[in-house]
Amino acid sequence: MDIGEDALRDFKTEVFNAGRSPGRGYVQFFADAMRWPVDAFASRTVSDDTRFEHHVAWLKGNAIGSASYLADGEPTLTASVQSLARVVRIELRAANVRDDGFTQTVTRSMTVHFSDAAPLGVDLSTFSSWAQREQADLFINAVVDALTQG
Repeated sequence: MDIGEDALRDFKTEVFNAGRSPGRGYVQFFADAMRWPVDAFASRTVSDDTRFEHHVAWLKGNAIGSASYLADGEPTLTASVQSLARVVRIELRAANVRDDGFTQTVTRSMTVHFSDAAPLGVDLSTFSSWAQREQADLFINAVVDALTQG
């Protein structure tokens, strides 16, 4: 897939919004795997002094996918795309998390089970930034909507 430089820059800003991001070739891999733009996505970055990880799950039309970038030594990239027709069930869970000691907020998680592939999971409690949690919550809604309308 050929994505222009401006579109790739916009993609990098939206998907890798937590600051640090991988090099251009890796960003291109994500954009190509996702067939950017997408209907909804959940993007999560994990980093410390020794490693950097970026995971994204997305929904586009009748396809759902995930991609990961792991930089713990030699960087590795993986991606998987499945048809929504291969979804056999989704599991939704919720947990109360205290944000400020006074207010309880429900954080959801979702596991998508496929007929012939590994499950895809999104757990809002693992997202460190509020913006990423909000984006992931919208992704969960989009997946549930896509499966219940079809």
